[in-house]
Amino acid sequence: MKIKYLALAAVLFSFAACNENEDKPVNTGDADEGVLVMCEGVFGMNNGSLSYIGKDAAGASAVVSDVFSLVNNRGLGDTPNDAIVCGENVYVAVSSANTIEVIDAKTGKSVKQIQLAEGDEQVQPRHLVADGDYVYVSAYNSVIYAIDTKTLEVAKTCKVSGASPEGICAINGKLYVANSGGMNYPNYDSTLSIINTKTMTEEKVLTVGLNPCKVERINNSLLCVQVIGNYVDIAGKLVIINVDDMSVSKTIEISASNFIVNNGSLIGYATTYDANWTPCVEFFTTNESFEIQPFVLQDSSKLVTPYSLSINPANGNIYVGDAVDYTTTGALMSFKADGSYVSRTEGLGINPSKILFARMDIEKR
Repeated sequence: MKIKYLALAAVLFSFAACNENEDKPVNTGDADEGVLVMCEGVFGMNNGSLSYIGKDAAGASAVVSDVFSLVNNRGLGDTPNDAIVCGENVYVAVSSANTIEVIDAKTGKSVKQIQLAEGDEQVQPRHLVADGDYVYVSAYNSVIYAIDTKTLEVAKTCKVSGASPEGICAINGKLYVANSGGMNYPNYDSTLSIINTKTMTEEKVLTVGLNPCKVERINNSLLCVQVIGNYVDIAGKLVIINVDDMSVSKTIEISASNFIVNNGSLIGYATTYDANWTPCVEFFTTNESFEIQPFVLQDSSKLVTPYSLSINPANGNIYVGDAVDYTTTGALMSFKADGSYVSRTEGLGINPSKILFARMDIEKR
């Protein structure tokens, strides 16, 4: 793979846990000393996992490729798609298993496995967001689930009009859900559903572009939607939306493969292919006016296939999950906020797709 990098400014990230509207980190343990990596595995192979990098109870360095299986004597499930830390627990959306796995963030022990499907129903939970007393789940059956974090039960639901909901974020009592239509290929959706969390009703639908996927809160007035396009003749873009009047504030003409919000700006990467289908990855950041700026990661020749991206809220370090060839064990690379190389950790699960920060005590069983 060719990796082309575009510059850099210092980055800090406000890690949102149980309230997306508050820019306050909520972690268990010392985020400097513990990294949890959710790994999707290979679709249909039932080999999703949760890897841990940090220190054990005795303070020694620890790398555990599948801490969930180690602690619980069973697998996480087929194709986990998203994970978040909320309070003392990690919530994992296990898509093909139709479950939300609730895990003690300190010990790795399963607290509860929430089954969303009834009978042979295919729910396929996709993405998670925490707000107040609830963790909200988007699912491919076009239902948004509200899980009460106290009872760990589904408290309420909302049916959206869009198809194949993906990304979800919360701002000021509203949920914003990207309806990708991905399961209806090639007839993608192009809408964003706005849901009132008090009534759990869809209040408005906004057209944002073909095949919207990820949606992230920037602040209490702005969010960003990743629009994928159709992979052929309709390019992707990032759309900044003002939620106060539901207007498009800015359109960024870049086909971003992934992005995260970084103190009012964006950081991400885009993947393109040459005539021989050799991938070329470009990392980017924006200023607060959302103008694309170059972003350089030093000594990045070991980075093969970027698959996830996060920033440690404790020190601003940048973490990139590497899927390598999508079928073998993955890796995690870290860089300082100025882009200088820190480390590469091998031996994680397959396809590391979500990076979280929590110190575990892996000796507890």
